[in-house]
Amino acid sequence: MNDEKKAKGQLIKELRELRQHLSELEQAETKSQKEKFLHIIGENSTELVSIIGLDGKHIFVSSSYRELGYDPDELIGSDGFGLLHPEDRKQWLPIFKEVLLGVFKEGDRKSIEVRVRDKAGKYHYVESIGKLIKGDTGFQILSVARDITERKRVEKEISDNRNQLDSVFRVAPIGIGVVIERKFQFVNKYFLGMLGYEKEEELVGQLSRIVYPSDAEFERVGKYKYDEINAIGIGTIETVLQKKDGSTISVLLSSTPLDPNDLSQGVTFTALDITEQAMAEQEILERTEDLALINAINAVVNCGKDLETIIRVISDETKRIFACQGVTLYLLSDDKKDLVMQNFTLPLRIKKGIEKIIGRSIPEVSLPLEKGEISQSLLQAGKPKLLNTPEEIQAWMLEFAETPQLPDNLRPGLKVLIPRIYKFAGYQSVITIPLILDGEPVGLMDVSRREPFTEADADRIARIAGQLTAAIRRLRADQALQKSAAEFRLLADHTFDWEYWVNPEGEYVYISPACERITGYTREEFNANSKLLFEIADPEYKAMVQTHYEGESRKDLSTHSMEFPIKTREGKERWLAHNCIPLFDEAGDFAGRRGNNRDITERVHTEAQLKLQGHALEAAANAIVITDIEGNTQWVNSAFCTLTGHSVEEVLGQNLRILKSGQHDDPFYKRIWDTIVKGEVWSGEIINKRKDGRLYTEEMTIAPLIADNGQVNNFIAIKQDITERKETEEAAKRYVERLRALRKIEEVISNSLDLELTLRVLLDYLLVQLDVDAATVLRYEKALQELTFSQEQGFHTAALKKTNLRLGDGYAGKVALKREDLYIPDLQKVENSLSKAPLLVEESFIAYYGVPLIAKGTLVGVLEIFNRSSLAPNDEWVSYLHTLAGQAAIAIDNISLFNDLQRSNTNLFQAYNATIEGWAQALELRDMETEGHSRRVVDLTTTLAKIQGIRGNELVNIQRGALLHDIGKMGVPDAILQKPGKLSPEEWENMKLHPVYAFEWLSSIEYLRPALDIPHYHHEKWDGTGYPHGLKGNEIPLPARIFAIVDVWDALLSDRPYRKAWSREKTLTYIQEESGKYFDPEIVTLFLEFVSSE
Repeated sequence: MNDEKKAKGQLIKELRELRQHLSELEQAETKSQKEKFLHIIGENSTELVSIIGLDGKHIFVSSSYRELGYDPDELIGSDGFGLLHPEDRKQWLPIFKEVLLGVFKEGDRKSIEVRVRDKAGKYHYVESIGKLIKGDTGFQILSVARDITERKRVEKEISDNRNQLDSVFRVAPIGIGVVIERKFQFVNKYFLGMLGYEKEEELVGQLSRIVYPSDAEFERVGKYKYDEINAIGIGTIETVLQKKDGSTISVLLSSTPLDPNDLSQGVTFTALDITEQAMAEQEILERTEDLALINAINAVVNCGKDLETIIRVISDETKRIFACQGVTLYLLSDDKKDLVMQNFTLPLRIKKGIEKIIGRSIPEVSLPLEKGEISQSLLQAGKPKLLNTPEEIQAWMLEFAETPQLPDNLRPGLKVLIPRIYKFAGYQSVITIPLILDGEPVGLMDVSRREPFTEADADRIARIAGQLTAAIRRLRADQALQKSAAEFRLLADHTFDWEYWVNPEGEYVYISPACERITGYTREEFNANSKLLFEIADPEYKAMVQTHYEGESRKDLSTHSMEFPIKTREGKERWLAHNCIPLFDEAGDFAGRRGNNRDITERVHTEAQLKLQGHALEAAANAIVITDIEGNTQWVNSAFCTLTGHSVEEVLGQNLRILKSGQHDDPFYKRIWDTIVKGEVWSGEIINKRKDGRLYTEEMTIAPLIADNGQVNNFIAIKQDITERKETEEAAKRYVERLRALRKIEEVISNSLDLELTLRVLLDYLLVQLDVDAATVLRYEKALQELTFSQEQGFHTAALKKTNLRLGDGYAGKVALKREDLYIPDLQKVENSLSKAPLLVEESFIAYYGVPLIAKGTLVGVLEIFNRSSLAPNDEWVSYLHTLAGQAAIAIDNISLFNDLQRSNTNLFQAYNATIEGWAQALELRDMETEGHSRRVVDLTTTLAKIQGIRGNELVNIQRGALLHDIGKMGVPDAILQKPGKLSPEEWENMKLHPVYAFEWLSSIEYLRPALDIPHYHHEKWDGTGYPHGLKGNEIPLPARIFAIVDVWDALLSDRPYRKAWSREKTLTYIQEESGKYFDPEIVTLFLEFVSSE
């Protein structure tokens, strides 16, 4: 009772003060009702509220400015823009100028972000809304500002993190970019440099076709890449890209989709320049092929094959290696007047057609040099010649119509036929190589195909032609030797090459003429000086040659052989293969010796070249291994030993299965084997195992070495360690995935205020990106000084869901107290509280990592990681963990701020409602209405509005309007308001102004403006006879129509000073009678149904 009396007394006191204020309000001409209510709002608001006059001075400043250190009174009359940062004044002054010029109208508003200085000189970011209002003194600017300093700091922190990731992206030492709808959206600096571009604008926005040399390559790469992405999630392919200057480079291109579920969103790619590697591999492959061809030529020569066989081998192998259609050889006739064709490689059908026309078999065709200017120039050129135009090729071919074997009457027809033949064959390029022997041309070789030859092709083919020349030399030497041997056989049955026979005294009994051909010295000179051979031997070999010859008389040696170089009379070096046998008579006495010296100069040079090439393979940076057809190792270079860790001795004879890593299944190896045994080349990536057990990734090309009979004799494999490159690719892929994860987490933080959801998404990404088993977030409750469970992922039990740790307790408590990371590599080796928790023991955790969550320098929680196996955190891993921890801290801080703000808004909302209810109770006391009238009409009006389907903010506005329905009576004098009898016409007119007073007062209060329907229109009548505006029917707002019935219903059922309360039946009868007059008929029906159901 005492509390009620005090409350009532306080209310009466406030009522008296309100009457006094109203009296003062009527007398004051400098303050309007609107300003009064603005002052009420300003004094009760947490925002910075101020009113600035058109003279730029403060008229009103809210008490919230005390948060900046200012007393509101000291700011009255000061510069309205004086607290702004000098740069931000530049934003407000043009707006103020537009106000002065009349550009802004009453009610117009403008929102900007500015910096405001507090009394200590520190600037705060605020979001300011300025609105033009009208007071009794004229137009004024109402400014409402909210402090957004913290929000700006968080935005900057997020922006800095994103910029840091973008910076890493741009300076990565590998080409990186983004392609959407086949257009470049982003490329980093490294990619621009690879292709010779300087600015992003040169590529960004362009179709990616710009960097491909052809449409075909562009489409091939696109199809293969997307097939790979659909199959395994990433597309990797070797291709050729075109630089800005038109040149090309070889690259390894890897692409991953931005959204795995929607490839139309585009891809990110990495590009690795492998030009040098590709060139090296191509060079090794070419050298291997050339070596194989040289071996094939030497094999047929050493086997004593004829020139036709040698030409066939060279032709077949050259066609295979260079994908050409024609290989033809011409030798110079003995009189050097004609080039005689040795073979013909056009299709058989064309060959037979030509033979029928000329009446002669091909290649029995010769070309007279005196009539062939082009042929003669090609023969005398001394180097390869490229014919890459149809005109050049056909001009040379027309010279074949001059062959003396062709009747004169057929020459014109053949000249017409030759261009057609080569057009039909489709040859676009021809290489001619003169065959030079001892500085003189002895023939010509031509190679033709449908694709253009390059200078590099010409150099390689020239080397092959050199081997052909050596073979010709060898054949001719052998032919000469055979002829000499035939002549010599007339004198002796057992002589060959440079034959000789000496007596026991060392004097020549016989010496063949070949000595002069080989050494330049005559038989007579050798007969005159039996030591001449020692004298012309190379100085390094003289002692060995002399010892060799002196030892020939020993009976225990049956045969002597050695090889050594000599100097000919002309000073040229030649190599001799010396073979001899001692001769003994029947008594066993030494009777002399018989032997021969063979010129092996060409063979030695060839062997030296092969040895040099072998050294080149040995010195190659790539690992090279040669195996037999069973895969058993026959030769490896040092790079192979470096790569695998095995020595040469350990691998020779071993099968390459010793390198198997167990990372590939049997079908994988079967596909490789099936490919190479068919004579095809296999190339790809494979994971092998080093001798020490470590795995490595290599790019391997296996090429079969095919013999003349088409059988595979050996395999040669070229290997390159790409482990580092693969790791780089994986790092780039991991970087993109982590960047995508951070973007997703940022989206969740920005769009969700559900902390549980946000942390669950963050922990999901953490487990995947850091490859750990479980993680939890403990939130720090500052008031309790405790860490409590907030969210977890990856646990098999509810071990940590009831966590309550004080600072310093447990691992998490230590992390929070010290604000430092804590890493425990092996939980089983340290004393810890986790081992005492049965549920955690079941989790079988091995490693632990804890990180404090700090936001704005304040501890907000701890992020803990648990792993069921060992952890090996590197700098990259820890850095990304800290990034995720920062995101978690931001999420906790942002959502906490939002929740605090919501609580503040709720409290403010409740304060507003309490104020409104206080006003309503004050009106009841002043108007002498029945106690509780306002509360009853609010409840009944709210119930009917809900039946009508009204919800949300509209329902809140109806409640507020019902409470304040007679607020306008504050402006009606007490004498009228409390008069017990009937009002005079003048008094009644005054009374009818109270809805207008309500509108004028409440419309200036922003949050009460939507509640004006009931205070303003609740005395309007359905038939238009109401006041203050005489609205009719649906012109009257629905809330006012509902309230009109409720107000009359409650008023008639209540006692008043001038009458007694009506009965329920009488009141219902009155309402029914007034349906369509006073009240909305539909609302009457609704009301009656509701009342009857109570």
